[in-house]
Amino acid sequence: MLAGKTARQQQWQAAHPDLASLAEQVQRLSGEVEWLQDLLGQHGIETRRLAVPVPLPTAIDAAGAGNKNGVPPAGREAVMRIPFRLMYRLRFAPWELRPVVPAWQRITGGPDALPPGRALDVGCGTGRDACYLAGRGWQVTGVDIVAAAIARARRRAAALGVQVRWVVGDVGALGGLGLEPGYTLLSDIGCIQWLPGAARVGAAAGMTELAAPGATALLVAFAPARPALPLRGMSQEQVTGLFGAAWELVEAEAVTGPGVPPPVRWARPTVYRLIRKDASGEPGT
Repeated sequence: MLAGKTARQQQWQAAHPDLASLAEQVQRLSGEVEWLQDLLGQHGIETRRLAVPVPLPTAIDAAGAGNKNGVPPAGREAVMRIPFRLMYRLRFAPWELRPVVPAWQRITGGPDALPPGRALDVGCGTGRDACYLAGRGWQVTGVDIVAAAIARARRRAAALGVQVRWVVGDVGALGGLGLEPGYTLLSDIGCIQWLPGAARVGAAAGMTELAAPGATALLVAFAPARPALPLRGMSQEQVTGLFGAAWELVEAEAVTGPGVPPPVRWARPTVYRLIRKDASGEPGT
């Protein structure tokens, strides 16, 4: 628990239990960053050493009332941005370490390749996957809550000469971002697993609402983490429970091999492929 909480912080935490949980995870993250950086350094991966720019109790206090320290005013978005902005500033973003091409080989090539259509990249980060798909004929929308990541994604797309629609927004409220339904490919490369419970449910509900019948959803999640770490991860049971009866899980494949960077491999990632069912309850075509 946070030490030295003010009455306002206690009131805010009681009113926003999911956000309070997330905020305490951020505090644990800041406490373990040095350990993680030392571990990465042993494997030749250097990260920028940077203190948390705003003390966490101050950030929580500001999220409830706003203040003069540059912290955004009230709202889930303001608090949810904290850990992701921190990790980008520390240059510790595990989702940016993995190779892109292997994740998409079966989707974009081979006998079972999907025909290019509309694709939604949930938690797109700096746009590596979105740009890859756009370069192969897909009409891609990338959504991320961190404006700095979207800015880098825009630069990446411009350098590669591809067109992507970029949206800065809360993936936990995906259905309220004004996106047009009918996506035939939806991807979450490790974003939803970081979210607190209500935001996870909102992200999954938004993906369900925006998916066309027969759409493919590709999710990557680490194994559930030990409680001391802020990354929660998701088991197969949690994935199927989250997406519910509207989807059919058709494949769950562990990500292994020498091409997977050690920090990612240690987290035991799994790729889940789901198909959106149609109105009859069958996988659509």
